[in-house]
Amino acid sequence: MKKRKIIIFIFIFIFVFSSFISVSAKENENEKTFYTNVNGVQFTKKQYDNLIRVFNEDTIATFTQEMADVLADDETLFGNKGKVTYIRTDTILDPLGNILFQYDTEVSKEEAESNSQNPVVLRGYPTHQTTYKKITIDITASWSTTRTITVTLEWLTMPATRSHDVIAIKPNKSYTININNISGYLKKDGTIVQSYTGSSSNVRNISGNGGVGLSMPLPTGGTSMSSGLTLVVNTSLDPFDAYGSYQHAQQSVTLAQSKVYNLTVNGTTNIIQFTNSTTAGKYDNMRSVNCSIDVANLIPCS
Repeated sequence: MKKRKIIIFIFIFIFVFSSFISVSAKENENEKTFYTNVNGVQFTKKQYDNLIRVFNEDTIATFTQEMADVLADDETLFGNKGKVTYIRTDTILDPLGNILFQYDTEVSKEEAESNSQNPVVLRGYPTHQTTYKKITIDITASWSTTRTITVTLEWLTMPATRSHDVIAIKPNKSYTININNISGYLKKDGTIVQSYTGSSSNVRNISGNGGVGLSMPLPTGGTSMSSGLTLVVNTSLDPFDAYGSYQHAQQSVTLAQSKVYNLTVNGTTNIIQFTNSTTAGKYDNMRSVNCSIDVANLIPCS
């Protein structure tokens, strides 16, 4: 009997010790550097997994240290990461053709594209697309302290003119902007070829006006190109809304010329207002995008 108790005790000890080793190993794994971005900012796997829920890879890749310090461990971050769903509306008619009722069904992108009978509505974060490019805006919110706005631009047809393009963000209210809460990037052929922070000479921080812009010299060559700008605002305002814009230079523009503008909210028209009419005439005047996030009611950017 005594021998059996000793054996049972040994088994219990081994089980508890093994469990402890397993938990410790998991904790140590979470404390290791899992990812280092282009600015040298390090993230553990737990932090990276938390951020990738609501931000894309390129945005995380260009976070500043201060942005990471504020956001990486915040598990209350709320957003849709640009989640796009396709909703098909089906209609039931009576023998006379009168509508009895309608219902919505989420379908795949393939089903939506092949559907010719019933209307399909695209739901996701706000975008505006032309033949040449697509601009998108998204907002991620902490439950209490921050609102993070990201504007991205994807070229659908590579541009002929490569000069200083401008991408900008304008919250609907004025905030004092911390330059350490600004990051941006330019990506060509799947690689980030240039990253920017708030201290870059390419950034225009209109703090009193509550907006920020980034002038980017487009590189030559390549078969694909995209860019992005992110701004973290310290506010708990809810709902919170913001605007984004991208202006392509169709003629040669210097860096200095590209930075002379104001950011003005005027509906969905272009929020980037160049103060020099000659400079303004060199840009394509693509319309802006805007969205609002309602944290209290769990309504993502729309």
